[in-house]
Amino acid sequence: MLNKEKLLVTLITLFLSGCQQFDSGVNTIDSSIKSLNEKLTPSKKNKTQDSGQKIELSSSKVVSGLGKICSDYNSNTTMSEKKWTGQVVRIQNAKILRVSEFNSAKTLGADTHGEYGILFRTTDTQKCMGVLHIQYYDGLENDIASFKKDELITVTAKIGSFSDVSNWSQYTESHNFTTIIDLTGVVSKL
Repeated sequence: MLNKEKLLVTLITLFLSGCQQFDSGVNTIDSSIKSLNEKLTPSKKNKTQDSGQKIELSSSKVVSGLGKICSDYNSNTTMSEKKWTGQVVRIQNAKILRVSEFNSAKTLGADTHGEYGILFRTTDTQKCMGVLHIQYYDGLENDIASFKKDELITVTAKIGSFSDVSNWSQYTESHNFTTIIDLTGVVSKL
C-alpha cells in the first residue's frame, strides 16, 4: 500500500510540474506575440516610422521624379543601389496609377490592419514606376479612399529596393515599365 501511495504522489508531482512548464511556455509565446503586435501596429503619432526607425522627413532629398534614380539604376545597378537604397526622397507631381491594398495576411483572413500602397509614375521617365507602401496609422483606411487614379500627389519615402520584375505585371507590360522602385513612406495631395 505504501508503494502505491508513493507512486501516486510521484505521478501527481510530475503532472503538476508538467502543467507548470506548459503554462510557462504558453505565457512566453503570448508575450512574444504581444511584443510583435506592438511593433507591427505603430500609433498614429508615430506614422513616420519605418521598421522601428524614424524616417527623417525634414532631411529628405527633393528629386524632380523617378527619372534620375532610374537612369542611375539602368547605367550601373550596383552603384545606384548603394547610392539610393535607404535614401529618403521627396517627389512632387507623382501621378497615381493605382491605389491598392496589398496585405496578403489580411487577404487570407488574418485579423490585422490593411497594408495600403500606391503605384505611381512621374513625367520625367517612361521606363520607371514607383510602388509606395504607405506607413500605417489609425484612420489610414478612410484616408486611402480619397486618392484616385491619375491624381497628382507628393511622395516622401525611403527607397527600399529596385527590381526589373514586379508583381504588378499588368502595369509593367501595358505601360512598358522596365524598372520598379519600392519605397516606404507617406503621401499627400497637392
